[in-house]
Amino acid sequence: MKPWYPKKHYKKLLTKQLEEVVADSVSVSMVNAYYKTLAEFNKGNREWYVSALLCIELGINPSKASQQELEAVNRATLAALAGPDGGLLAPDLKAVFDQAMLGA
Repeated sequence: MKPWYPKKHYKKLLTKQLEEVVADSVSVSMVNAYYKTLAEFNKGNREWYVSALLCIELGINPSKASQQELEAVNRATLAALAGPDGGLLAPDLKAVFDQAMLGA
């Protein structure tokens, strides 16, 4: 004999799934908005873009940073830009992405 589920049970499940779909859609939209903004900044001045990302990741507010912190960010920026691909993506993160793309 099949178990009996009230309509309320199904409505709750469908509402949850709908909420998840909406949340996923909003997430993709927000990431896309951030992507477009960052891509434009990257096109404008690659050095400033990299410096800004480094400041964010290092927790440094450029307007309150010491001269030593600004110099350190500048050196890190130049090092990133001088790298083989001029990118910031850590090899281990690239490996995670590549594995995910292969379905691993």
